Amino acid sequence: GDGRITKIFITHTHQDHSPGAKSLSERLNLPIYGCVTKSSQMRDMPIDISYKVKHQTVITSSDHEIMPIHTPGHASNHFCYLYDGYLFTGDHVMQGSTVVIAPPDGNMTEYLDSLELIHDFSVQTILPGHGDPINEPHNEIDATIKHRLKREKKVIERLKEAAPIDIDSLVPKVYDDVNSFLHPIARFSLEAHLIRLIENNQATFDGQKYSLVE
Repeated sequence: GDGRITKIFITHTHQDHSPGAKSLSERLNLPIYGCVTKSSQMRDMPIDISYKVKHQTVITSSDHEIMPIHTPGHASNHFCYLYDGYLFTGDHVMQGSTVVIAPPDGNMTEYLDSLELIHDFSVQTILPGHGDPINEPHNEIDATIKHRLKREKKVIERLKEAAPIDIDSLVPKVYDDVNSFLHPIARFSLEAHLIRLIENNQATFDGQKYSLVE
């Protein structure tokens, strides 16, 4: 191509990803492609979308084709973009770090399902929103799924030992391998795991404490 920017794509509307799109759009007179939901409008900085992307509906630009892939989990309006073997993953898959899943907009079951979804595409390189390019994408996706399920197993084990227990008391037990400085952030993902266990009839919540289903 001639190196000109013709479109702006946003993966999701969290404040470290989308706010610059508006000023860039105004300065260069370019359309913004993405997805805005009711929850994102309440939670994130307002942004006007020129075109709402649709799952696996290819967008053509000159001789290029970009496929949006809806990947809810980190955010309900999260999309990855597949272009010529490169997958732009935003916060869905990141190099060197796990992704925070913060309810109610974040959902652990949807996140795991979305990881399985992108695993089925022909991807040569992942280009994440944070970190370096990932040149073994399917290995990274497999490792991420394995890590999440291993953490879920640990949640079950700690509930078995200590339930009934409130979430703040459960955090250091489940994330004893993580610096305590990060425990307030880890609490979000723990809540997402607990919600998933409740949805799968493996745990209960009485409004204060969580227990395993016998």
